[in-house]
Amino acid sequence: MKANKHDSCIEQISHGAELSMGLRRKLSLASERLNEAVEIEEIQSIGVMCRETLIELIDYVYDSDSFDGEEKFKKSDVKNRGELVINKYITGSENAELRKNMKNLLNGVWDYSNIITHSSSKTKHEASICLTITVALVSSFENLLNKYFDPIAGLKCKECGSRRLIVAENDETEDLLIICENCQHGFIKE
Repeated sequence: MKANKHDSCIEQISHGAELSMGLRRKLSLASERLNEAVEIEEIQSIGVMCRETLIELIDYVYDSDSFDGEEKFKKSDVKNRGELVINKYITGSENAELRKNMKNLLNGVWDYSNIITHSSSKTKHEASICLTITVALVSSFENLLNKYFDPIAGLKCKECGSRRLIVAENDETEDLLIICENCQHGFIKE
């Protein structure tokens, strides 16, 4: 398999985030197909692959148990299911801008992949943009999950203010013992 600029883009954008194997496979396959795309149907297929990736992405992060009592959406309702996910994982007034921008990115990528899928006038260049922003959205969700599940995300040392923190073993309780690598101060995460 020949590496191309989109495979490199997938690696660069997703640096530090662990993409699910299925999502990475779909993005790589779309990248390979984009290299060969000439005819309009081949270009449209990139839009289809990006849409399928977005559906799988939201399915990957959407935990239906967490949304009991919410309206039931179709699996392909990426916008509404995605909004629920974003609201769940990005909480608080300090994250209002991030929440808004993630929703805008999700909606924009979904809309643009639909445009590529149904257009008879788009070129390989627009399909490349579609794939690139799809990769960026997938990586953004992966980083969002990493932040949400990181026990020290947003914390800083109570003594010196450093963010160079590690989670240490705590033999006394199940609470997380956080140690500052800068000043060695330890504290229990509240």
